Amino acid sequence: MSETQEQYERDSDGPEAVDLNALLFQGQNFPTDKQHLCIAYNRYILDGWVKQHSPACAAASLAGAFNAITKRKRGDEKSLAQNDLLIIFKDILDRIIEKHRKRCEFSIGADPIVLVAKLKTKLIEQKQYLGMKWPKGTKKKILWKHIQELVDDMENNPEPIFVQLRTVYGKYASPCPASDNDCSVNLSDPAVRKLAEQPLANDDIEDGLDEDCEEITSSEFNDRNMLQPTKPDSDCFEPIVPVVSPQWRKVLYAYLNAQEGLEKLNRSKPSTGYFGNWGISSACAAIASQYDIPLTYTPFMGKSVKGTRVRYQLSASDNKKTIESQWRALSTAFNEADTVLIFHLTNHYAPIYAMREWKDDEGTIREILTARKGQRPKAWISFTETRKILLGWSGYQIMTISKPL
Repeated sequence: MSETQEQYERDSDGPEAVDLNALLFQGQNFPTDKQHLCIAYNRYILDGWVKQHSPACAAASLAGAFNAITKRKRGDEKSLAQNDLLIIFKDILDRIIEKHRKRCEFSIGADPIVLVAKLKTKLIEQKQYLGMKWPKGTKKKILWKHIQELVDDMENNPEPIFVQLRTVYGKYASPCPASDNDCSVNLSDPAVRKLAEQPLANDDIEDGLDEDCEEITSSEFNDRNMLQPTKPDSDCFEPIVPVVSPQWRKVLYAYLNAQEGLEKLNRSKPSTGYFGNWGISSACAAIASQYDIPLTYTPFMGKSVKGTRVRYQLSASDNKKTIESQWRALSTAFNEADTVLIFHLTNHYAPIYAMREWKDDEGTIREILTARKGQRPKAWISFTETRKILLGWSGYQIMTISKPL
């Protein structure tokens, strides 16, 4: 199915302005029958949110947050829109792709660019492409099948990347020699061993929304001699072939995922699906640098898991008192000056525009105003459901974007 035939997530063509009374009270007058009523809204984000024109919720939500924090209304000369953030995300992804390329070059012993080019050609022949919506459970199988076909085709693919992969993959693969006289990468070098054996984070491997993208610093690649095989003391007359790292599959797949992310970002209806919370954090840093405005990203509320950095950690076993304290903490953060809350809910990013709480004969009701699709403020979600979403996956979080006072 072509992209033009696919349905995609976007805001409607209606005006951005909202009827605040209708929004806060759902078209009714100010309620006076409640035993207790608290309502808070952020006028800056209501005036600054921008339409999402494609599945680029990370870009659109962060553009709205920037406008609100800098007190700019959408449409103002210096306000940002989705496309402005897409440029920033593209720059971030270009740098990530280069780091993955270098990691592939080291782990496999050859530049992977030609493999990716030929893989894309092969996909096109099958009316497929990296950035397509793959049927569930088929992507890895199809990609590895095509890669093996390329590796096995010795006549048409003589490039170094395929020569290297034939030593470990496909019909020409053979067990790694164990001779002491092998010409191989010197894994006794701590710096070499660190890079060759360094495990990849799951976020570098899996599709979709992720939590942290572990990056290798450029200094680890500066010593080009480190990439060269080490000649043994004895004479060796055979061509020196670097050993392919045991991590090569994960490294190559992470590179392909990044290339897939670039395809999604560059299509006519751009998608920021490759980026997770780490992408929001990276984009905040880029905005702060580009516009000389200090911005702070904080993972504020999310599931309690080992190693998490969220400030308020939720658990399914939280009691009533703990849940109330979490709501109070969220309300306090929402009301802080120069602060916007962004909710990473199910496969989506959107600001939190308002909060409300009331008590009546039926009990206590607590809700947040956000958007399940697009960026238009229209979805009141109970705090009970909000907690359920956050507890569903550690990547689903509420984060604060703020300007230090």
